[in-house]
Amino acid sequence: MTTTSPHRGMGPASRRPFDAGSAVAPLTIAERRHGRWSVLTVRGELEMTTADRLLDAVKDRLAATEHAGETPRMVLDVSGLSFCDSSGLNALVRGWHLSRQADGELVLLNPSAQLTRMLTITGLDRRLPIHDRFPD
Repeated sequence: MTTTSPHRGMGPASRRPFDAGSAVAPLTIAERRHGRWSVLTVRGELEMTTADRLLDAVKDRLAATEHAGETPRMVLDVSGLSFCDSSGLNALVRGWHLSRQADGELVLLNPSAQLTRMLTITGLDRRLPIHDRFPD
């Protein structure tokens, strides 16, 4: 008996099963201060089911700095991202736009090789500030 797979051309190791009833993919966001910068350390998978969590964290941080009368300066430490898809990229861009609208800054810190490649392929590396160490 021959069966066909809806994931043609994808070997079993590269398939990411989708189960609409499964829990949200793991993503953690920790917040701290580093000088005048707010740092959001993002770990796990940034994808369709978790992208809004990152955006909510960025919005919360922007609201807190506005309430404190500070200029929003935010670092997204993305060194711990194990996966990022187009929804994740969209969340990064939207967070950057929100920061700019608030006359603030948002930079990406230490993206992985995979994320750097995605940013380069999409041209986002020319828009989003990317650093390998904390900005001054």
